[in-house]
Amino acid sequence: NIAHFGTELICEIAAIKLTLNKKDIYIMGIYRPDRDFQEALAGISNVLETVPTWKTPTIIMGDINIDCLKPSSRKNEKQEQELQEHLLSYNLSRIMLPPTRITPTSKTSIDLVATNIEHEDFTVHVTQNYISDHTGQLCTVKHLTKEFDSTKAKRRLLNTQTTRVLKHMLQRESWEEVYNTDCVEHAYNIFNTTLSYYLDVACPIVETRKKKQWFDKALQDPVA
Repeated sequence: NIAHFGTELICEIAAIKLTLNKKDIYIMGIYRPDRDFQEALAGISNVLETVPTWKTPTIIMGDINIDCLKPSSRKNEKQEQELQEHLLSYNLSRIMLPPTRITPTSKTSIDLVATNIEHEDFTVHVTQNYISDHTGQLCTVKHLTKEFDSTKAKRRLLNTQTTRVLKHMLQRESWEEVYNTDCVEHAYNIFNTTLSYYLDVACPIVETRKKKQWFDKALQDPVA
């Protein structure tokens, strides 16, 4: 039961564990209003500490109120970076989505889909549900029975140096194709492709291997 980790109007959390073909998958839903970011992040962490994300397929979805497309402020940009780094520490990565909330004055992607499932086995489609000012996100998982290698994990190399390089590369990009395109979807595809390219160059995804404990777990018990 993880309900006590969530706080109403700060970060509301629900999660389920499904067992399909003797394989577990964790699905977590969150809602975070645009407030108390650090407290919300702590609540998410407390839940993820109970989930074996290093070996079990995990999906997080919900309204996170942090725009991943075009940060509206320095505060939003900092929160997005901190969220990304936080997710990576649990072997999870945020999926870049097109605008999920469109109003007459703004187009933002403030809904979260994050997973540790390989991208070739996981797809997300944004759907218009006409019952909310947010779009819906439809996730499809393939090959759920594929074994997870619990000794290996992939993460994006994010640190002060790599993010500085990324910012420098993005500042040098003119974004003319994005600005000169009338179609929102086409503009997003150009933006996403360009951003993904620079992200892979400046902050590549690296594979790390977890260190095995050299001592027996019984030694951790002072009574044993």
